[in-house]
Amino acid sequence: MEFFKVVLNLPEILSSLYAILMIVGYIPGLIALVKSKDLTGVGKYFWFFIVLTVGISFYNLINTEANIFQVYAVGINLLLGVVCLGIYLIKSRRYSIVIRDLSVFLIVLILLTYLYSDKPHITQTVASISIVLAYIGQIGNYYKSKTSSGTSRWLFLIMGTGLMFLITSMTLTHTYPHIIATEAFNFVLIMVCYLQANYYERGLKYEKDSKLGKSS
Repeated sequence: MEFFKVVLNLPEILSSLYAILMIVGYIPGLIALVKSKDLTGVGKYFWFFIVLTVGISFYNLINTEANIFQVYAVGINLLLGVVCLGIYLIKSRRYSIVIRDLSVFLIVLILLTYLYSDKPHITQTVASISIVLAYIGQIGNYYKSKTSSGTSRWLFLIMGTGLMFLITSMTLTHTYPHIIATEAFNFVLIMVCYLQANYYERGLKYEKDSKLGKSS
């Protein structure tokens, strides 16, 4: 009997694990943003597109009456993403993003929500495009700058693990398929970013160790 209870509650358990991992995963990301004086490793629009994607998914989860645990879990992700976006904007002093670019995107988002509130496949397609833009921009920024400064590999690894739990939970509860597709794109791309961040962090550590060895 207890086994069947666990099976029935598995989607809620997985969603809760996702929420916990999101909170844990954001900690190294927040520390990297706050402590780092050089944010070269952070893509210019990375956190904005993350917030946009998660915001649309959060809205569509509510709109399609998804599992309440999934709604809360993605809501936590959205809140922490907004915090990271705010810190990035303050530290980078790129206020033009708020005044110009962010305003344009918000207007577009409001129009999409108003015109297609009953067609979540359209708004969720925008979310999928947004998450691809977020990570393609970040992947390109890593390659161009050759540094992961301002980011953390643990952010990507822990969040990627959490996404596996969320995708499984959504699949078990037959969540709107377009939302699952967005999270699948998210998972694949976030793991690519993890591999890049891991490579550049290890390279930086090796460089520092080499300098210490020479100085001693």
